[in-house]
Amino acid sequence: MVILQFLVNGIVGGTIYALMALGFAIVYNTSKIFHVAHGAVYTLAGYVLFLIGAKLGLPFIPAALVTVVLVAFFGGLIELVVYRPLRRRGAGLATYMISSLGLFIFLQNLVAAVFGTETLVIRQGPLEAYDLGVVTLTSLHVVALAVSLAVFAGLQLFFRRSRLGKEMRALANNTELAVTVGIHVDRLYLYILALGSGLAALASVFVSLDVGVRPDTGFAIVLVAAVSVIVGGVGYLPGAAIGAFILGLVQNLAVIEISAAWQNTIAFAILVLFLLFRPQGIFGKKLAVRGA
Repeated sequence: MVILQFLVNGIVGGTIYALMALGFAIVYNTSKIFHVAHGAVYTLAGYVLFLIGAKLGLPFIPAALVTVVLVAFFGGLIELVVYRPLRRRGAGLATYMISSLGLFIFLQNLVAAVFGTETLVIRQGPLEAYDLGVVTLTSLHVVALAVSLAVFAGLQLFFRRSRLGKEMRALANNTELAVTVGIHVDRLYLYILALGSGLAALASVFVSLDVGVRPDTGFAIVLVAAVSVIVGGVGYLPGAAIGAFILGLVQNLAVIEISAAWQNTIAFAILVLFLLFRPQGIFGKKLAVRGA
């Protein structure tokens, strides 16, 4: 039953995609910035983990935690140095996207110049494997599933129960009203970029430990994140996670019949299908068409 193994791989891949998609969606839903640099943040996290774990020899758990914290701090720095000055000048959404794309290209070329373009291996030695009948799971897969599910539950509680989470939801629903009632918007954007970047870093930690790091992985993963948000429904945060799981399952099940090299093409195909037949996504509301 090879299909069961690919199904499990799709679920594991979907959890990684979901972490990335949630980080992207948190930034997009609140600021409406198409945060292309999210892919570069993901790539940077892999190299931070490489330096801390492989070079400095820090054990896995402390190295992962330090990586997430440092990259979250870097996300806040993106808000301070790039997005906040643009916001204060009243820049349009196209300017934000071009700036984000420029940052993506700069960071990708920077890590390529510093570390080279070859794959760098972080993990030393094989992973412990668990045979569950016809399905095999590695210890890293188990940890990734457990941590990701805990993060998803924690995010739900954070957005529903905490004051900061409620303020972020209010900002996403109505920016002008959020400002009117006295919410400190600049402070929120700082936390939003930090939170989104931390989630990207966590996704990168699991992938980097599994297959290593390369400077050119950012575009594919940010594509997956963007497609997941559109599939799930823009503006609905759990939809981004569900869209990511769907994408992970479809990509891995398709590998049974076609080459894995076509996975990005599959993501594009899913995006086109949803844009043509259900542009509001699975959980999004249908857009009203108004006459001029």
